[in-house]
Amino acid sequence: MWRIPTETDVEHRLKIDGGKPLFAWLDFRLLPAEVSHGITLSTAWVDSADDRWLTAIESAITQFVAARESAGRPVGRTAIEMSRVISHPVDTDDHAVTYNMLRALEAQFEQHEVETQP
Repeated sequence: MWRIPTETDVEHRLKIDGGKPLFAWLDFRLLPAEVSHGITLSTAWVDSADDRWLTAIESAITQFVAARESAGRPVGRTAIEMSRVISHPVDTDDHAVTYNMLRALEAQFEQHEVETQP
């Protein structure tokens, strides 16, 4: 089981130029949690309008947990507290949010994860 051991603030600013831009900047916090498997999600939105991106964020988390499970590196004991999605009226859609959240989780776990007993 792999987890994020300490509170980590994340400002993910990936922007893809090529084809259709995938603009979605994400601000969130990774926290240690008591959940034994997977990642829990909560919100502390700066702007409640960001609630519209919640389904896309949940999709990214589900994909990330499943990919890690199938790779033999399951994740758990981690929570995400979303605070902001900076979006663009044309260049941001559910796919952009899901894609960028997935990339953010991959980068954060690669950098901060530790192995723990399940």
